[in-house]
Amino acid sequence: MAAEASRNLELEFVIAYPREAEVGKRYLMTVDVRARGPVTEWPYAQEEYELYCMVDSEPAFTNEPVGQAAVVLHRFGGTYGPARFVLTAREPMDEASIRLTLVNAAGLPLRKLELTDIRVTPPAPRQHLPPIEVWVELWKQGIDQYRVRLTSDVFGELEHGTSASFSQPAIFDEQHEGYSEARAHLGTELFRKIFATTEALRGWRAVRERARQERRSIRLLAPLDEALDIEQLFDPEAGFLLMSREPRIRIVRINSNVSSRQLELPSRPRMLLVALALQDPREAASILMKLALETADAYDISLFGPNGPTALREVVSTVSPKAWTLEDFLPFCDTKPTDLHSLSRLKGWELLHLLVSGLENVHAEEPRHPVHSAVYGLLSRELQLSGHFQLVFVQACRPYERHPRGVIYGHQNFFSGEFHPEPEPSTLAAVIEPLVPLDAEGSTSLAASFYRRLAESQPLDDALQAPRTEDIIPVFMHLWARPGALDPVRLAEATPPPKPQHTSRQAPANSIGWLFLSNVLAGSRPDTWEHDIRALLEDMERLHEKSGPWDLVLCAGDITLTGDPREFELASMLFTALRRRLVEIGMEPLILTVPGNHDGRLDLLRQAEQTLPVDLSITSWQPLLADAFQNYSRAWQNHWPPGQEEAFRRGLVPGDFSMTLRRNGMRWGIIGLNDILTPRGDPKNLSRQLDAVCDGGFAAWSRQHDACLLLAHDELRGFEDEWLSDAPETPFILHLTGRSPGPFAMVSSKSFVIWQGRTLFPQRSPRGITSGYFAGRLTLEGEESRVRAWPRRTEGSGEGPVSVGADREQFKLAEDEGFELAHTVRRAPASRNSEDWAIVVGISHYPELGNLEGPENDARAFRDWLLEKAGVPSEQLQLLLSSDFKSTNMARDAIPTVENVESLFDQFILMGEENEKLGSHPRVGRRLYIYLAGRGFMSADGYPALLTANARRRVPHHIPGWTYATYLTRARCFDEILLFMDCASQGPIQTALRFPPYNMPLTESGTPAKVFCAFSTLPLPSREHLTANGQVQGVFTQALLSALNGRASNEHGRITGTSLANYLNDSMREFLAPEEMENPDIFKHPQIIYDPSPDAELVIVTEFEASYWLAFRFAPSLRGQRVRLMHPQLDVVGEFQLLDPTMQFKYRGGPYLIDVSGELRMFTLREDSVIRLSQDGERIRIQLEPFGGNA
Repeated sequence: MAAEASRNLELEFVIAYPREAEVGKRYLMTVDVRARGPVTEWPYAQEEYELYCMVDSEPAFTNEPVGQAAVVLHRFGGTYGPARFVLTAREPMDEASIRLTLVNAAGLPLRKLELTDIRVTPPAPRQHLPPIEVWVELWKQGIDQYRVRLTSDVFGELEHGTSASFSQPAIFDEQHEGYSEARAHLGTELFRKIFATTEALRGWRAVRERARQERRSIRLLAPLDEALDIEQLFDPEAGFLLMSREPRIRIVRINSNVSSRQLELPSRPRMLLVALALQDPREAASILMKLALETADAYDISLFGPNGPTALREVVSTVSPKAWTLEDFLPFCDTKPTDLHSLSRLKGWELLHLLVSGLENVHAEEPRHPVHSAVYGLLSRELQLSGHFQLVFVQACRPYERHPRGVIYGHQNFFSGEFHPEPEPSTLAAVIEPLVPLDAEGSTSLAASFYRRLAESQPLDDALQAPRTEDIIPVFMHLWARPGALDPVRLAEATPPPKPQHTSRQAPANSIGWLFLSNVLAGSRPDTWEHDIRALLEDMERLHEKSGPWDLVLCAGDITLTGDPREFELASMLFTALRRRLVEIGMEPLILTVPGNHDGRLDLLRQAEQTLPVDLSITSWQPLLADAFQNYSRAWQNHWPPGQEEAFRRGLVPGDFSMTLRRNGMRWGIIGLNDILTPRGDPKNLSRQLDAVCDGGFAAWSRQHDACLLLAHDELRGFEDEWLSDAPETPFILHLTGRSPGPFAMVSSKSFVIWQGRTLFPQRSPRGITSGYFAGRLTLEGEESRVRAWPRRTEGSGEGPVSVGADREQFKLAEDEGFELAHTVRRAPASRNSEDWAIVVGISHYPELGNLEGPENDARAFRDWLLEKAGVPSEQLQLLLSSDFKSTNMARDAIPTVENVESLFDQFILMGEENEKLGSHPRVGRRLYIYLAGRGFMSADGYPALLTANARRRVPHHIPGWTYATYLTRARCFDEILLFMDCASQGPIQTALRFPPYNMPLTESGTPAKVFCAFSTLPLPSREHLTANGQVQGVFTQALLSALNGRASNEHGRITGTSLANYLNDSMREFLAPEEMENPDIFKHPQIIYDPSPDAELVIVTEFEASYWLAFRFAPSLRGQRVRLMHPQLDVVGEFQLLDPTMQFKYRGGPYLIDVSGELRMFTLREDSVIRLSQDGERIRIQLEPFGGNA
């Protein structure tokens, strides 16, 4: 190319540039000039002339100058050197061009040139040369000798040892104060020893030189069974080998003893992001958003939240990433550790990214932290036994700049070949995790860079590179891999998984189905265990087609024979195989278990029987039982965790749990109890366990569900008496028990059915016991509850293989191989209390007088009784608590005040006034309940008052409950008024009781209201106690609720003013401790005001009829006959088959009609009784007699 300069100086341009370029590569472009021919005359006054180069290479290239972008022409016609530019090919183009403009020092353009004939091609497929492999082995030899060996094809084998000149325990004990210093010292000594010889240095330099020349990385392979940590040799803080920038060096933990797995990903891999935000959810949301921004173009991303996985496209409010906000990602940062268990059941994702943000020091050796336990269980067992992910990346971010060593480990157990045989078909090929919690920015950049390289089919260790060469973050990452997982990723088009070919009956939407196992006794049949499992799974597959899909797998205890960890491993084989088979069929049920007496350590359980307190509220027993059931708890957590549904909660005793299962708009409650303590000790232990495991107590929790399943190993004796109610708000309860002294199934009432399980497989002894399992389904249809069972029988000797099939020997089965186990109907009673009202006040917060713990708990408990038992409509009950208002430390600002409480009474005065204006009687309703709890005092004339929250010692603001009750009595607003006050005495207060500020004229017409008042505020202090559910309540309220729940009923089953007064006076002592009984300053009796005359008798509760046992004894010829028990109005109370000769149920006293295969008889149940059934020809004789010892 040539051009002509001014003043007759002819110049030509010499330009070198690429004609062929490849995207991503860099090229050198030079621009130079020279005179065309010899220079006879220099036309310029200056001896040098500068020409500046302006290059426009877009869009095919980007460019940047190297040095000054100018050419200097001297008087002899040459230059001092060309201008240089680095071009980077950017976009593929068949006809690309570069535009060049030369300007002088004044900025005037002299020439414009266009360079054409340029072609930019896409990048060629990258050839990944395999890394140079070096095996590193580090072990302890003798007492204080340590040896290291490096093996490579490049230098052969290098081995050296060293003696430790420091305390040996410090090397292995992380709690030792010299731990870090000792291990760093050991690493330094080993490093210096192994590279102390010329041969060793030459060998290592040869490896690094070859890696540089061939652009390969160095892969350090460390066996998992080494005695010492490989990091001792390669300490990132001391430098050593891992500080190398080029070539890159990676440590990989690998073992050839397990099967090979190569990463096989679709062209657009599917990744699931899961976040555990332990401290700041916004930081976790920021990390999720950055990862999504960096990887969304190459991956299909989903986020894991409370409702399971959600696709990224459904999360962000706009397609443009620039408009994404933290609020889009915050809902996915509320994952709990227990939520991780459900990940093993997820399908459709190849990659799992687990973010643990705000991680503290979590040691692998002591997996007690809930995060570590959850991640340990997920990585070490769940994903490998039943998961579908191929790669897991654990990103642990620390909250501070530096932190002690220790993070999440676990999966090394699997990759080291702990399982024999290795589980199949496991898809997990590799796990990446940090050695220490890293900073959020660096670890997020590393993860994003890793995923981009992985999408380019780079090997795992090559992909694990920092985005900046100065970063050493990859040094802190562990890569655990199977053989084959380090090969380049194989990318292929994703193919949808085949749909299961199995079919099942269509289940009603208002039903729940389950498999019911008990007494698995793993370890009792070791020789036939695998055959037993196969036979069981084959039968379950057949049964599934008849009984419909199952939502749950329930096991009622005695999972093992002796509680040995090896037996729990056998049990895990069963549950893992069961879950895998059910997933193949098309179901993903939750596995829920409770322990039995065989699942604890026998020596500790015997010790427990001798040392445990009778009262579960005394917590000294907890460490003993935790140790006794330690093996069960570990197996339950790691082998068959239930997953996380709504409101999963643990309880007092190891194995206790409650959870809510949502299906088709219905809420099913499942409770599991470890009943090791319920047969002994305080009868209230069962109530304590139930209330502790249910949020808000069992009564309130159960009402939030359509039905409840109660799982325990033994029959929970006393449950019916304590909790049973046929009220419409009481849900149907099915009690599944592993063993019971009673029959196979009992219908104890219209809302409670007991179902006994079986030993799963035949045992050597005892003989004659039928073994097997059941499938079941509970269907709710209005007031009707139907329970259907599919009984299965396992047959065989105690030592040989078993066969499994339908149990037609003991049951009359329908075509679907099932039968109706129970059919109950609850009749909704008429609303007879619609005219009742209630005021309930609980004040616990007193800034000047001192706070109390019990009043609000007392108020809530009395509120529950009013709604559940007294039938007060919820809209006519007003509850006022001090916690409803903002807390303050100033008494003058505290709420509720007198005005707040008084406003609750105002409504009745206003309603009475309105009635009178309309020419009617001022009557508002039938009954008013008034309950006041808090601090209080007794007036000089003997009447109690409740102090409000703003009360002070000199200004005792108060509500005199008796005065208000008296006023409403005279006002004829109610027929009956019940006043209860549980107030902690504040001591003598010299002040006059205030009067209600009402001027409504009192009417003299009508009958005055009947009144019952009971107070605990006396000149002596009241008492508060810690109850079984962990709440503090007043002694008076405990006694009152016990009385109102039936203990104060008279011989007619009624609670009257007289029977309530007698009970409170006689039984208050039962709720005091012995030392309190001896203290004269503690009141023993409440103050009670009522009219005991027959005309003024107040009937508080009318329906406390006693319950009685009804047993059935029948001739063998009547076995299998159906029995229906009905009220005289033909409402079915219970329906069952005659199966067990010891059948007995519990029913309310009263008249009944019994139907046995068409034979009818009317009878009245007044005591524990026996119905004897015999056959006289074709007739069935029905005879009722008292329950005796020979019954």
